[in-house]
Amino acid sequence: MKQSMTPARTDESGLENQLLNECQAMARYALTSGMKVPSTLVEKLATCAAQSLEPYNTSSHEEGQFEPEAPVAPTTPPKRLGDHANVLARIHGQLAAIVAPATPRTILLLAEEAQKKGFWSFLGPVPLVRGLMVLAILSMAALVGTSLSEQVDGKVDWAHESGWQLLLEELFVLSAAAIGVSFYSLFQVSRYIAEGTYDPKYNASYSIRFVLGMVAGMILALLIPIDNDSALQEFSKPTLAMLGGFSVVVVYRLLRRLVDTVDSLVRGETQDVAAAQEQTVRAHYAEQESYNRMKLTASLIKLQQQVSANSSLEDLQRELDRILETLIPADEEEPSSRLTTQDSPQPPAVSTARPALVEHHPMTS
Repeated sequence: MKQSMTPARTDESGLENQLLNECQAMARYALTSGMKVPSTLVEKLATCAAQSLEPYNTSSHEEGQFEPEAPVAPTTPPKRLGDHANVLARIHGQLAAIVAPATPRTILLLAEEAQKKGFWSFLGPVPLVRGLMVLAILSMAALVGTSLSEQVDGKVDWAHESGWQLLLEELFVLSAAAIGVSFYSLFQVSRYIAEGTYDPKYNASYSIRFVLGMVAGMILALLIPIDNDSALQEFSKPTLAMLGGFSVVVVYRLLRRLVDTVDSLVRGETQDVAAAQEQTVRAHYAEQESYNRMKLTASLIKLQQQVSANSSLEDLQRELDRILETLIPADEEEPSSRLTTQDSPQPPAVSTARPALVEHHPMTS
């Protein structure tokens, strides 16, 4: 008889308590923000809150053992819990539509954090904001502290600096990058909190973003070479580090562009040679085909002129025989210095070009 109905009742009552807490938090948020909340909705919520305070017909006489105070039908408590949760779910949906775009989770989290009285609560409403505030303060303190040294001038020169001077210069640049990423993170999370859309499940992404920002700042300020003609040359190294920390995506795209450039240089030589050879062959055959067509056209025009001039049948027969000789392949190819290049294959002679181009030319097939 031990724990016979405990799991089901615990699950349903836990869901009911979650719905009730979020509904109450959203109702307070909406009413204090001047939003219009129907009075019937508030009345239903108050009734559900009063009913949730009534004890169920279970009491613990011994650890892990539950017995009913009075004889009650076994199906009564689950039915009461189900009806209560159903009403709360409808109230929850209506209140969520009223407070949108704010989310119930964010409103409840801010309400719970506001009730906590901690020493660091003045730094922010949620732990993430407090942590980012501490990091921003430490970054500014590091920037100010390193800038007080006479060895720090904001120009990191690995060729002429070493030891503590180089270390202080790099810490100065790194603190500038930390300030940039802290500024971006605080700006983003403050907007989410003001809109009520902050979600704790993204807390880890801010930690990753902070590390990526410092790495991006160091890469942009110290590792990427900048030409004298570049617009980035106008900025100092600490400024570039701060910009890299603020915008990690820009540094990623810059590195991606450099990788693509190097990759194109490595693969471009073989591709360019192959493309040049193919272009040379195509130009050679195109020029040869054009030359053959022009010569055949000239022969036909001459034949037409002889027909118009009423030439004798013998002259016409000789001209036709000459044209046929140019179309019928000969046993040996005639040299054609005009169309022959050093890197291209020996082209066929004019007399053999026409049939070859008609039947086997790659551009006309």
